[in-house]
Amino acid sequence: MAGERILIADDEAEARHQCRVTLEGAGYQVLEAAEAAEMVTLAQAHRPQLLLVDLLMPGMDGFEAIATLRQHAAGATLPILYLSTLAPQEVISQGVARYLTKPFERETVIQAVRALAPPPRGGAPTRVLVADDERDIVEILCDYLEDAGFLGVGVYDGQEAIAAIERQSPGALILDIKMPGVDGYGVIRWVKRHPVHRRLPIIVLTATKLLRIDHQLPGHSEPLFTVPKPCPPAQLLAAVQERLHAA
Repeated sequence: MAGERILIADDEAEARHQCRVTLEGAGYQVLEAAEAAEMVTLAQAHRPQLLLVDLLMPGMDGFEAIATLRQHAAGATLPILYLSTLAPQEVISQGVARYLTKPFERETVIQAVRALAPPPRGGAPTRVLVADDERDIVEILCDYLEDAGFLGVGVYDGQEAIAAIERQSPGALILDIKMPGVDGYGVIRWVKRHPVHRRLPIIVLTATKLLRIDHQLPGHSEPLFTVPKPCPPAQLLAAVQERLHAA
């Protein structure tokens, strides 16, 4: 599997899942440990480039696990990013300088990891999810994206889009508004309310001149980024690049 290896050690399955989908979407290979002893074993066997470790785990806590790992060559210089539900001043008081506070936000995780770990090896392409009920359009857009060096992944309704984001957070989402079942508005509301994915860059692909939500979601000040349908390839790719850069 391409990508630098990152090991997540946390007894909370949801926290591991949130980190995994975010980091895999950014091109990293992710290993998981549910307890400190398992973390030490996996770190020795797989030599990850970065370790994300929860401070408070049952049995051996994060500090004890790191002290154990430091005794072995595999962990002597391994960068550590701690995970915690404690208030920042409490974390700092324990001598921790690099940490993430749970629950996580997508961009916070990516920025913190990029500051400590090498970028994905070989320039793993950024995943862009394309959601449209017109299969020909999905196929064409994915071809455009792949020609430009992205990895285009297609889904055909809003529910599939939500499920795909949950499985592996993409770098960006190209989204049709008019789809059966959960429409584009429903997907946008789900994304904006999600603690991990709420800052996922979204490009709305629509033939509708006036969006029903007037370019905003109630309670959110960030405008929706729209491109016309049909959209010239150059304009679509420029929109993707702009949204990725803004994120």
